[in-house]
Amino acid sequence: MGITHLIFLSFLCLALGDDKIIPVPGPVISSSTSGSGTPVTNKTIVPPITITVTPTTAPTSTFPPQPPNTTTTTTTTSKPTTTPTTAKPTTTSTSKPTTASTTTAKPTTPTPVNPVGKWTVNYTNTDKICLVLEAALEIDLHYKVNNASKTFPIKITSEAKSRGACGKTMENITLIFGPANTINFSFKKSNDSKKYDLQSVIVMLNVTIPGLNNTIYVLAHAKDEFSTPVSNSYKCAKEQALNLTSVPNGKDFGGELRISQLQVQAFKNSTSTKFDEALDCQGSETPDVVPIAVGCALAALVIIVLIAYLIGRRRSQARGYLSM
Repeated sequence: MGITHLIFLSFLCLALGDDKIIPVPGPVISSSTSGSGTPVTNKTIVPPITITVTPTTAPTSTFPPQPPNTTTTTTTTSKPTTTPTTAKPTTTSTSKPTTASTTTAKPTTPTPVNPVGKWTVNYTNTDKICLVLEAALEIDLHYKVNNASKTFPIKITSEAKSRGACGKTMENITLIFGPANTINFSFKKSNDSKKYDLQSVIVMLNVTIPGLNNTIYVLAHAKDEFSTPVSNSYKCAKEQALNLTSVPNGKDFGGELRISQLQVQAFKNSTSTKFDEALDCQGSETPDVVPIAVGCALAALVIIVLIAYLIGRRRSQARGYLSM
């Protein structure tokens, strides 16, 4: 059996290729004589042959590189799918018309008709303020040309300069605007020094009005307005119109001073331009309906009581009671 096994292994190595086969010695038979004289045959068995098979490892090493090539091709095909940059211009194109619509809405916001200005008057050679005026002012001149009524508006801008005088019972502020136009506000304390009023307004204009020969106009408003307690300011956001009459009086010429966003404080003694507690014109004005309704209710109550008294007296006289 050992010889056939060797022959089979040799044929197997020849079939595999040009691999080296380690030569193995053949069976060695040695004879020996035992004590009985009978020959005994001893066989030496060759150890198994070790065979190294190298061709099987070579194809396994060349087989793995092929799958990476296939994976690289799949990654390159995924790139065009991630480049849909055509959506960007759609977003930018839709945002532009929206911004254009917002810019067109800005002109619709109404601008104030008259600019609001703030002016102050200081005590002489000091930094203390005695009078503060904040308002939007406009003068409307009314005149007639060929029996046709016309209006010439003049706005007093916030760039107007101010000057004035402080005093114990009288204070005034003059606004200078245009080439030679002025408007003067005079304030006066009451006799008990508990409140102050706007005593007069005098306007002097040097303007050229179409259809009129005059160029200098003087108008005045001589009536107490804006009565306010001392140490308080007067505030009125709504527009008020003060009538202006020409000086000397003229039938074909006049005007009015339109005041809005007004807040004024006279007889102030502070370095700050802030107003003190304000007396609002809307809160100080009491509607006429309230006192009329109260008076009517009281009159009706008096009449009812009088009628009840007369009825009760007649009944008592009919029963024969005498009045004491």
